[in-house]
Amino acid sequence: MELFDRVDEHDNVIGITNKKDSHELGHIHRVAAVYIFNPEGKMLVQVRKKDGLFEHSVGGHLRQGETYLEGAKREMFEELGLTNELTEIGIFYSDERSEVRHQKIMHHFGVYEAHTSNGDKLTTAPEEVESVVPMTMQEVATGMINEPEKYTLGFIKTFKFYASKKDIEIPEIRLV
Repeated sequence: MELFDRVDEHDNVIGITNKKDSHELGHIHRVAAVYIFNPEGKMLVQVRKKDGLFEHSVGGHLRQGETYLEGAKREMFEELGLTNELTEIGIFYSDERSEVRHQKIMHHFGVYEAHTSNGDKLTTAPEEVESVVPMTMQEVATGMINEPEKYTLGFIKTFKFYASKKDIEIPEIRLV
């Protein structure tokens, strides 16, 4: 069983947890999310194998003692086979509890950005990634507005955070 740092709302380590306990009991834990853009400026949006939901280009839980950057690099390589340079966008607390989705999830997200070149080859992890869909920021925002149930709450939260940090104006996206 993979162990994670359990953290408080200020991202201070207060113990150890695992994915099952974190998600069932509402323990706050850390996740790295990476927004990867192709040479045409489109975001590579991942379709998750387990439920078909749209997700960050890359995302995953940090292992116990792992930094956000280390986790982002590891996840980017594991899920897409990339080792591209990462730029930190920021870290924030995300309460993703939802009665509609029956979840008690709370994360601290470390959000990063990467860019691919025409020579980069994606090697997706078949057990995790159904497909990768290039989308404009506007297409993502429109999808989140019209069909928010097709997107993970974490992706919606980090998308809003990313857009605010990059001064990209997007319409209001409701959470479900």
